[in-house]
Amino acid sequence: MSPWLVELAGPPLGTRLVVCIPPAGGGAGRFGMLRPHLDTDIRLLGVQLPGREQRWHEEPVRTMAAAVAAIVPVLVPSLTVPYVLYGQSMGGLLGYELAHALSALARPPAALVLAAIRPPHLVTPDEARHAATDTQLRVALDAQLADPAFADDEDVAELLMTSLRADARLCANYRHDGERNLTCPVVGWAGRDDRAVTEEHMRGWRRYTRGPFQTAEMPGDHYFTQTHPERTALALQDPAIWAGRPADDGPDERSGNARLGLGHSGGEAW
Repeated sequence: MSPWLVELAGPPLGTRLVVCIPPAGGGAGRFGMLRPHLDTDIRLLGVQLPGREQRWHEEPVRTMAAAVAAIVPVLVPSLTVPYVLYGQSMGGLLGYELAHALSALARPPAALVLAAIRPPHLVTPDEARHAATDTQLRVALDAQLADPAFADDEDVAELLMTSLRADARLCANYRHDGERNLTCPVVGWAGRDDRAVTEEHMRGWRRYTRGPFQTAEMPGDHYFTQTHPERTALALQDPAIWAGRPADDGPDERSGNARLGLGHSGGEAW
């Protein structure tokens, strides 16, 4: 398999495919925790950008266009079954661009699921530059470190910071015209405790697709995929997503969780 993709378990000939795209500085391995909570027919692939995990020694990618150009040809052979693109934080921007490229090849996803990423028109150049400073990147790094022991390992921290810096530049230089030129369904998820990206921010993605659109809250903060993998996996298996018909939230001021059939339980969303 290409170094751009990581097999995260599941049957190679599964009847459904989830392609996961990690956040800034993150590797594909973080999505492996979804596996125990997914149906056995779902194959799980992770996109692996250079400069992290087993590709840590490679030069980071410099533009979204370069990443898309490298990923699409190695991903297309796996798209023989219905698939969902799942992009977390910065991975959402890359997922959005991949959805465009794959749709142009008549291989659109059943749905594009975006987690904890503001749409381009809600990020000013000043905000993007501020987010790319080392001070802010270190805050993001501390939030991502799963093992507190790494916090005192400056060699590991600097390796991770190198990836974060590269990805921050990638986001800061990203531009989009804001037209609704996607036609596939788009689903936007926000962590309930995420102060940086709220459900209201995620509703801004409505303008980027002419297809069905929906938002919902997830339990947890910006990295809810890792802190609540069972809820994330359950939501990724929602039949409405795979049928390409998530409810349009246009007339609804709330997230529409009930229409996903998952509702509320014990005071937590989904």
